[in-house]
Amino acid sequence: MSVPPSPTNAGSASLSPRLYPWVIGTYASFVLAIMAVLVIAGWGVYVDLEETRKGLLQAEIHRLRSHAVRTVLRIQNSLATSPMTNLEETIDEAAWLREHWQTFVPMDPSRLYAAVIDENGTILMHSRPEAEGFQLAPDWYSRTVDGVGDDVVETTDPELAGGAQALDISLPIMHGQREIGSYHSGFNVKWFDEMVSHRRAATRQRWTFAFLIISLIIALAGASLYHVTRRLSALQNALALGRVRRLADLGQLAGGIAHEIRNPLNAIRINLHVIEQLMHAQGNRDERTEGIIRETVHEMERIDGLLRTLLEYARPDRTRIERINLADEVRIIGELIRPIMERESVRLLIETPEQAFVTIDRNRFRQVSLNLLKNALEAVGNDGTVRATLELVGEEIVFTVYDTGCGLDSTVAARMYDPFFTTKELGTGLGLTLVKRYVEDAGGEITAAPNSPQGTVFTVRWPSNSAAVATRGTDSESLSDSIALVSN
Repeated sequence: MSVPPSPTNAGSASLSPRLYPWVIGTYASFVLAIMAVLVIAGWGVYVDLEETRKGLLQAEIHRLRSHAVRTVLRIQNSLATSPMTNLEETIDEAAWLREHWQTFVPMDPSRLYAAVIDENGTILMHSRPEAEGFQLAPDWYSRTVDGVGDDVVETTDPELAGGAQALDISLPIMHGQREIGSYHSGFNVKWFDEMVSHRRAATRQRWTFAFLIISLIIALAGASLYHVTRRLSALQNALALGRVRRLADLGQLAGGIAHEIRNPLNAIRINLHVIEQLMHAQGNRDERTEGIIRETVHEMERIDGLLRTLLEYARPDRTRIERINLADEVRIIGELIRPIMERESVRLLIETPEQAFVTIDRNRFRQVSLNLLKNALEAVGNDGTVRATLELVGEEIVFTVYDTGCGLDSTVAARMYDPFFTTKELGTGLGLTLVKRYVEDAGGEITAAPNSPQGTVFTVRWPSNSAAVATRGTDSESLSDSIALVSN
């Protein structure tokens, strides 16, 4: 007996096709999770670095603004107590301010300059004396700096900032109720950028360490996922291989038993025929005895049919592949089985195109269609409807059998293709098993689904240009023998 193609050896742990959707979904989720982690971490780095810069800028601007406020208050107090009549005269006499600048501005790297400017834009006093007397241009600053106050602007004015980039903090100088000038303190942007870069280096070190930890966790998780996938595939292949071997042994045992039973069964059938002939020759005709003999022969034929099914499951295959018109086959099979359907008050509807060619074993297709129609007949009972259709859908030929029976529950649907599983009192449990094998050997697939509003629909799909390569099966019985089996 030929053993069915075994699944991939479990030791190789190659990925089973049944695991493809699960594995693809798992790895896709894993990749999405990694991307989410990286995006969140990247966003955290960006926010952390920006917050570092923003926090430092606000702190430094606040410090310089506080110095400027104290200086402006002292200038305003000098104006209030001085006999001088204007800001220029007061500033000229404010030796304390120049001494203050000469002492503290060079010592504070964050301060680029300090200056007093009158209401006309003239620099009255500057921490760099050479800048005094210059008039500020109308466009002396480029923009207002967001987030630190409306009194802070960015400038590179050559007179005020000496061409360097500065954030200018300006406060009005009031005399009474009138603004007579402004005090300016320049924040050194270059110094600030160097300080921020130094602070960010520490932040980057922390995040680099965090990314290394995240990468290590991702690598371990990926390796674990890969290992679990391979182990699961190996386990599934081992289970499938064990199941195939058990079924092969069971099929071989069933084939041997069926062969041994058929020999004495044929002898019994011949003996019954001889007894019947002797009774006729002697003129001893007993209707009761003849009825018992006929019933016995009928039951023996049914047993012989079941044995043929077992042998069909167990014996090596000898297929005859040819290109046939399935539309003709469906119509022929429909006309042959229609009387059996009508005897059970079941209505049979056949719908086919004119042509639907496929390369397949003719007898195998007949066995497939007959088994599906027989199952539909048994499912609907009396006064039901069975509909068989053949369609060309793209590059596929689709054979569908609908019934209006009670349908399939989930338990039966999960096991209906298993060998020797049956819900029928006298069934062998091999009909759908052979159907599935024949369909898949021909490069097709079979599915079952609920029919609306009730019943079941079996759908078989073959590629229209398929070249079936069968690897196992049996010599199919003739069409008339198959019909006789169905009618029994």
